[in-house]
Parts: sequence; structure tokens; C-alpha cells
Amino acid sequence: MICPSCRHFASQELGEPECDLDVEAGLVTGSCRIVVVSSCCGDELKESTFDVEIDLAEDFEKAIRKAKQLSAADSVELEEWQFEITSQETENTERWQATKTLTKRDGTRIEKPIPARYQRHFYGAEVKVTVTATDEYGTAVSVDGQWQDEIQASGLDELG
Repeated sequence: MICPSCRHFASQELGEPECDLDVEAGLVTGSCRIVVVSSCCGDELKESTFDVEIDLAEDFEKAIRKAKQLSAADSVELEEWQFEITSQETENTERWQATKTLTKRDGTRIEKPIPARYQRHFYGAEVKVTVTATDEYGTAVSVDGQWQDEIQASGLDELG
């Protein structure tokens, strides 16, 4: 691609991902935007936005039962707890599809290498969160979760 600032053919690199996350009743939702920038001037060239959804409700129910020493028959009302994202790590991911799986007529599967010219390039993001829930008595429970998604490089939206 051509850099919009200096009008040269620029190599590309991933910029920092931008994530906006909220949590309610053990469900982390939001969006994560990845950007491909030119290495010469740092201008944004391509982008993609992912919808993030991490369901931690079941993990919170187990953790609350353990912390409060409740039996499996006791109900846990997540609406009575206050949730907060206490830690968030966001990273870019990048990979090349270098092999493809083929199935022979006899049913055996083999991995065949793909020539470099035809390999698919994928960009993505990975989000790791720690969510803490606190009840009215000050009992705090923390649960970790993660989300990951990717898109083929040709599927990124061009900017400008």
C-alpha cells in the first residue's frame, strides 16, 4: 500500500489494539479494534473491529458457591453482586497459514505445504481479563477469562 503522508510504498505493521469493555452480571462485552499502520510514518492504512463477548457467569457461580460455602442446590443471584474489570491485557496476533490438510481416497489425512506466495495472512487480537465481583458484605471473588479472534488480511477495511 501507499503511505498517505509520504506517498511511498510502505511496509506494514500492526498498531496497538484498542479495546472498550464493560461487564455486567458476569458477561464481559465490548469491541476491539486492530489497525495496520505504515512503518514509515505510522499512518493508519487498514482496520477491523471485533465484537468481544466473554461469558463468565458460570465460572462466577462456581467461585461464589466455593467462597460462600453454598451447596449446589442453593441459588446464586449474580444481579446482587457488583462487577468490575480489575485487569485487562490486549495483544495483537498474527499468523500465516503455511499448510493445508488433504484427505486421500483411503481416508488418511496429510498436511501439504502451501508455497509462500499463496499463504494466507491473518491478523487478530487476544484479550485477557480478570473480573472481580463484590457483594454487599464485602466478599470478593475474582475470575479470569480470555477471548481471541482473527481476520484474513485481505478482509481488513481500507482507510482513506
